[in-house]
Amino acid sequence: MPENRDKKKVVQKLKNGKLRKIRYELRTLLRLEKEKRWRELQRRFVAFSNDKTISYDECKKKNRFIIRKQEELDLTYARYPLCCGICGDRMENLVYNPVMYQWRCLLCYEQAHKNFPEEYP
Repeated sequence: MPENRDKKKVVQKLKNGKLRKIRYELRTLLRLEKEKRWRELQRRFVAFSNDKTISYDECKKKNRFIIRKQEELDLTYARYPLCCGICGDRMENLVYNPVMYQWRCLLCYEQAHKNFPEEYP
């Protein structure tokens, strides 16, 4: 993640079609791995919720931990240039918004800049 706090956007651009395809495939692999881990956490959440051998408080504690792990996974995924945070596109070049700490495709970024120029420099 860029540590660019001076309110300047960062643009990731690849023009070479083959490199863009490789980048897309890597982004897709990372998304699939994130989804796999998220589903595994969800499976554990449901298992704890249905487990009658543990107390309600213990179940609540374990499920809170799982929810935190899911949130960490989501935040980690959003922090890196893997897809547009609005439309989910993984093929296009992405722009990092240092004000909102988010990655957007160029089209979504331009639309957001039009509507919210202070938040999308």
